[in-house]
Amino acid sequence: MRTSEREPGSYVVLNVSRRRQTDELFAFGESASEAVAYSSLSAAGALPATRATARSPWPEGRSARRGNGLRNSECLPSSQIHSCQLRQNYNKKEIPPTYNNKTFFNPYHFSKKGDTHMVNQKYLDKAEVLIEALPYIQRFNRKIVVIKYGGSAMLDEELKRNVIKDAVLLKLVGFKPIIVHGGGKEISRWVGKVGMEPHFVNGLRVTDKDTMEIAEMVLAKVNKELVTLVESLGVQAVGVSGKDGGLLQCKKKLSKGEDIGYVGEVTKVNPKILQDLLERDFLPIVFPIGFDENFDSYNINADDAACAIAEAVEAEKLAFLSDIEGVYRDADDPSTLISELRVDEAENLISDGTVGGGMIPKLKNCIDAIEHGVNRVHILDGRIPHSLLLEIFTNKGIGTAILKDDGEKYYNEHE
Repeated sequence: MRTSEREPGSYVVLNVSRRRQTDELFAFGESASEAVAYSSLSAAGALPATRATARSPWPEGRSARRGNGLRNSECLPSSQIHSCQLRQNYNKKEIPPTYNNKTFFNPYHFSKKGDTHMVNQKYLDKAEVLIEALPYIQRFNRKIVVIKYGGSAMLDEELKRNVIKDAVLLKLVGFKPIIVHGGGKEISRWVGKVGMEPHFVNGLRVTDKDTMEIAEMVLAKVNKELVTLVESLGVQAVGVSGKDGGLLQCKKKLSKGEDIGYVGEVTKVNPKILQDLLERDFLPIVFPIGFDENFDSYNINADDAACAIAEAVEAEKLAFLSDIEGVYRDADDPSTLISELRVDEAENLISDGTVGGGMIPKLKNCIDAIEHGVNRVHILDGRIPHSLLLEIFTNKGIGTAILKDDGEKYYNEHE
């Protein structure tokens, strides 16, 4: 019997000969379930997938003996192809270490305790991550996740691509993501390009008619760039503004009684366009330009828009990707990052002055979303590659999760 050259750990494709060449047969030492597990690891990038071929003694269309192998053209790791044995010996439970005088490594069997040096630890670590993600994939299957994307992560092309990859992966494993994006830094850059100076009052952009036109133009441009990125990864996406389908209706927003121009406050959300897109398996990407009852355009804060949309579509999760790592008990001590907060705890942090500045409106948005039906809200740093996946698919996460007062905590910081 002849086999082509192959590396240990590679796959072997069994090709069935048209005539019976010998009474020998392949004895597969491992169960089919282990073969599936091995294949899953390889598909996840945890094991090599070099292919080789080997001949089988069975005529075409005939499978190996019951319980002793796989049918035509099925794949097994080469570590599970063992020496050819005579028919009367194939029931032996011992797994021979050689085949045609070549030694093969079986990752499931070690010669002695602790002899795991032949398995690269990074592959095992990858497997652990996949296993840790499994209950979250099951728990949130077919659930809506609203992702607010903004901050410096929008300016770096590599970070931007990583965020979009994360959103695409969420969709492909069964989530229903909706991306709501800002673009404040890009708007400021274009305002400067045309010789205008950006002005802010209490953290809100003063938006006159000219600035409003620039903002709408820039946000539409950013939106189509994100749509293109999603499409390049093999998922269908549709970019919409808050005007489309009457998605975001608003009124003029005042900043402590001061008129700051065409800055809107959401008064009503019509989620039908988003629900239709999700039903048809599209990934909606929204930029926050809405209109009032007179159909005048308004620039809406992306955090506010994401919260209003999450409430309207009854999202399971709302994730804020920005330049903030999360909520700290001590802003000067990175080790005090809070992994999970209940609403009453978040309110206490605001009232006792533990948090301040830009974190206060963000936390208030989180609390408002929770009180209007969103199950969990996450605050995380979009500058950290794949922070969205780390937050959603691991027990501790990488940012801060705000949950209902009776919500289940996934991580115990005291353990």
